[in-house]
Amino acid sequence: MFTVVLDLSVLEKQIDGINDRVKKNLRKAVYEGAVTIRDEAIRRAGVSKKPHKFRSGRRDTATGKMVWDGRPYEYNPHDLQKSIYIAFANDKSIENVRVEYDVSFRKHTPYNTPNHSVPYAYWQELGRATEYGGKKTIAHPFLRPAFYAKIGTAKQIIFREIQKAINDEK
Repeated sequence: MFTVVLDLSVLEKQIDGINDRVKKNLRKAVYEGAVTIRDEAIRRAGVSKKPHKFRSGRRDTATGKMVWDGRPYEYNPHDLQKSIYIAFANDKSIENVRVEYDVSFRKHTPYNTPNHSVPYAYWQELGRATEYGGKKTIAHPFLRPAFYAKIGTAKQIIFREIQKAINDEK
């Protein structure tokens, strides 16, 4: 008669350690994947050939016509590219379980970075019209194609970072 004794206490400790290391590095791993998508969106974003001015407008409620009396904005060729950002989606993320980052372009001036945003009027004119098209413009999307082009690479980066965390036995 043979007796086989198997002590799983060491294995249980290793598994617990792996779970803790993955949770600890999950946010960093997803951020690295989001950077790949952001960089591709920056590469695909439209660039005007020269600086230009845009004046925001509003619809006159009495006449129903557009009145172009808003503040004039001057835009440089790479303003849209400079406005593309990554933000941690706190409302969509669950700590140590689910991590989400948003990749988009700024729709207002962020604090401390006035030169890296597209003001709302310009967002309507360039960013939104470029991505989705408008009444008189053809869409030239850059965010969604960047996502689809790099999601595979982003997943590989995320898995690689998690694998590093699993193999790290600190």
